[in-house]
Amino acid sequence: MKKINKFSAKVCDDLGHYVYRLIDPRRDNETFYVGRGTRNRLYDHVNSYKPARDETPQSAKISRIIDIHESGNQVQYIIHRHKIPKSAHAEVEAAVIDAFPNLTNDKGGDGSNSRGPMTDKEIKWKYELPEFTQINTKTEILFISINSFSGDTENVDEVYSQARFAWRVAVSRANICKYVVAVYRDVIVGVFENCQWKPATDPEFEKFGVTLENRAAFVGERAIESVWSDFVGEDGKLLKIEGFKFNQNPIRYLSPN
Repeated sequence: MKKINKFSAKVCDDLGHYVYRLIDPRRDNETFYVGRGTRNRLYDHVNSYKPARDETPQSAKISRIIDIHESGNQVQYIIHRHKIPKSAHAEVEAAVIDAFPNLTNDKGGDGSNSRGPMTDKEIKWKYELPEFTQINTKTEILFISINSFSGDTENVDEVYSQARFAWRVAVSRANICKYVVAVYRDVIVGVFENCQWKPATDPEFEKFGVTLENRAAFVGERAIESVWSDFVGEDGKLLKIEGFKFNQNPIRYLSPN
């Protein structure tokens, strides 16, 4: 029978808002998950999982917890920072997420895509660029926040490869979008048209070497020069539309004006 961990009422009251890490003792005490919460949130992931495996798909986090316990070990816990002002809670979590690679978190921290770790060159590149503020369109435009970029907007193949595979989108909605726009850290680095979205398991995407269920990818082409110039320009444009932020979701739709 699983041991149910919890803090006393006094500890819960004293902790306030905190950021925590889950540790895998089998892998040199590797951090595999970062979260934030209050009271007994730290223990919820382990206390609520089902020890027996079944056919239900498991998240990477829960799969790791199951593996740890089936090996005869226990998940270890670190309260990384506590008594955090509520206004700073998400920022502290995001900074800790940015500091640990290969986490099982489903999403990055708040603002990690736009304000996460950058080199000094990336900072200069981002904040010296012209701004993209709006464009007239009669159909939706799909924006995708990609994970990596070399800084060369002329390398269309690199941007295309990063943008096209593979995302949690509704294929029916994605297919009516006029353009797919690739964004790296709030900078537009590519735009594609005539995009046909398909399930990521389609043979078209075997070249990526991984099978992803419940995700989609697209086949498209570089937008014509006038459209590329509007969105990307020479070196990229800073995405600056009021209220238009990715936060933790890498997919955003821009509706017609």
